[in-house]
Amino acid sequence: MSSRNLSILIFSLALCLISCNSKGSFERNTLIVPQIGCTTCVKIGKELAAKNPNNPCLDIVFTKIQSYKSLKIEMGYDFFDLANVYVDSIESFSDIVSSFPVLILNDSILEINAYYLSKTDSLTEVLQQCDH
Repeated sequence: MSSRNLSILIFSLALCLISCNSKGSFERNTLIVPQIGCTTCVKIGKELAAKNPNNPCLDIVFTKIQSYKSLKIEMGYDFFDLANVYVDSIESFSDIVSSFPVLILNDSILEINAYYLSKTDSLTEVLQQCDH
């Protein structure tokens, strides 16, 4: 098992334990992007993820993966090597994410829908302002 796969497994298990112990309590801001769902909304989530590579204020999780290969092609192969980017291959977030990306900020769940189409720059600014 590669160290990357082991890291993903440990992260997934940790998130499962966190969600069991304190529902909705996250240590960091987390963007959860499904690959399937509202096409425009998923696109917004991916754009927000692409604008925040290596952001120390944000963990990025891709879930509900239909094709990991097409996701890597779309986002860039190196994108998934970043320390804050994870792939939820066991769909741990299915109770939080339906067909819309979700941004968890300060334990509040913000569903990213078409309303945020022109607001990704504002969300990026908010995500840059955190305690490192």
